[in-house]
Amino acid sequence: MPLTMVIDGHQQYCSIVFNSSKVTFHLRNVTFTLGFSLNVTQKNVDGLIHLITVIKICKGLDTTENESQALIVEYLSELSNENSGKKTTRSKSCKVIVNWTSKKECCDRCMDSIKQNRKRKRQPVSETESISEKKSEINPLQEHNLSSHQNVDNGLIEKVYSDQVSNSDYPVQVSQVDEESKIKLCKEDHEDMESILNKIVENGAPEQFKLLLESQLRNFKKGLEIHQRRWDQEVISVCLGLYIRSPRAYEDLKKSGLLVLPSQRLLQYYKNSIKQTTCFNLQNLIWMQKEALKQKVSDFGKHGGLVIDEMSIQDDLVIQKQRDSWNLVGIVDMDQTNNNIDILCNGRKKVQLATHALQFVFHGLTGFRWPVAYFGSNTATAFQLYNTFWKCVDVLDENGFTVDYVMLDGASTNRAFTNILFNNGCQREKKFKFQDIYDGNHSICAIQDIMHVLKRIRNNVESSRIENQSQAGRYLVLNDCCIPICSKNDKRIELLREILHFFNDWESQIVNSVLYLQAKNLITQETRDDINSAVSGFISLCDTMLGKGNSINPGFLNSDICSVSNKGNSGKSASFFTASTPGALNTTRNKSNLKSRRSIRI
Repeated sequence: MPLTMVIDGHQQYCSIVFNSSKVTFHLRNVTFTLGFSLNVTQKNVDGLIHLITVIKICKGLDTTENESQALIVEYLSELSNENSGKKTTRSKSCKVIVNWTSKKECCDRCMDSIKQNRKRKRQPVSETESISEKKSEINPLQEHNLSSHQNVDNGLIEKVYSDQVSNSDYPVQVSQVDEESKIKLCKEDHEDMESILNKIVENGAPEQFKLLLESQLRNFKKGLEIHQRRWDQEVISVCLGLYIRSPRAYEDLKKSGLLVLPSQRLLQYYKNSIKQTTCFNLQNLIWMQKEALKQKVSDFGKHGGLVIDEMSIQDDLVIQKQRDSWNLVGIVDMDQTNNNIDILCNGRKKVQLATHALQFVFHGLTGFRWPVAYFGSNTATAFQLYNTFWKCVDVLDENGFTVDYVMLDGASTNRAFTNILFNNGCQREKKFKFQDIYDGNHSICAIQDIMHVLKRIRNNVESSRIENQSQAGRYLVLNDCCIPICSKNDKRIELLREILHFFNDWESQIVNSVLYLQAKNLITQETRDDINSAVSGFISLCDTMLGKGNSINPGFLNSDICSVSNKGNSGKSASFFTASTPGALNTTRNKSNLKSRRSIRI
């Protein structure tokens, strides 16, 4: 199908191809596919031809001298219209088709590429495109208000557009602007305005607001390069917390133009100020000590527990280059002891992709928490948990932190790990308190996460059905009646003992009864053990640590400490990222080494 567009003296054509499952058309060496199939009928052919005639094709921007070789420069004209010819510039990755709702004749990809290339050479984008683009960025409500007043002259409207264009990142030539309507400040006027602003800020303004205002005034100077901006530590800390919470929201706030904010690349430098490695990282432990000292954590606050959790990740292998060395990231690494045991069991060294991440987090009794280590695993076994747990206890003790309890969820692997800790079992008789292998005078409590225990109780109760009384399935019985659904929210120690006695008494009734079966009329053995671990283990922890004016907040004993929600009983997730960093890991921006710093994904 011939088009009216002529490029470099050659008329352009569009080829439409009907297939059994899809319809494609080729335009400017680019293939487009419709999202639905069409039969070859005269009506469909006519419809597609009409579609091609009304489609908006990218025409690029007016070219300037010395365009970059990365762009396409071509002579564009209309068929049978000799006066329409002009030189235009497009990107090599041009989208070809422009959105229906766009008022531009150039696609976004070409616009961005041309802007970046001209900005590097300090060449202005064409006057028409610059002013029209800045006009489109004005609030439609403001534009409506300007146009609704008949007494507003065109000079004032052009002044609004020129003021917005002058704040852009590239120089723009603006014409037809009323020079007399512009307000120009001399040096004395500027100093007076600055003095007045300082007096306004001094009258009751918060210190954080002063810090924000000073950083904006310092980094919003016209002509200041982005690499010359300097940020205070508190501004970096707040921006880092926002970026970690939602990178997209932070980017939207940065693009809104309301505030000048640090780039995501700079935040990533601070975020990765310490190299992230599997197993135990010495730099991370030193940072943990310094942060506890900075937050003035007491000796009692350095007592706490290890929260162990394993989460599934997407298995992938990445080759990283650091200086002259190459590293593989994404394989199973469960510390040296477990790796050696795996080699002895398999008779050879085996490389596996990690499908899970096993995390150890220290959670102090006063709220101080820190990620101690993580391991790349392929569903960690009980003995692997056992070895890494005691290694973690030893490492924390060497750095001044004491582990008084371990908290896990009710997974089968975690339950097997707990059985290993108690050697011959008898967890209930020992009140879920086991001996520290490094210190004979110290004991550690095994506590099941109460939130997971409540979920298991709920699942057991919900799975109970009256129709299961005479057929396969769980049918819970209490006092010869079907078990009711109830909620207990009181956290006092005596009430916890009553709850523990309730479940154990219920277990004794069913076990000692000749009318009911333990496997059918009682909750599972694993759930009963988890209840005793969560309640009795917490009571044992209180008996050990309370006294001398100390107190324990039950809300801190929760394995879901990385929850995004602020409503969790483990505290706000933002506080997890408020630690100050010693500085960026690598702030150099040598473009010649850019490729060597990138990871190679295979």
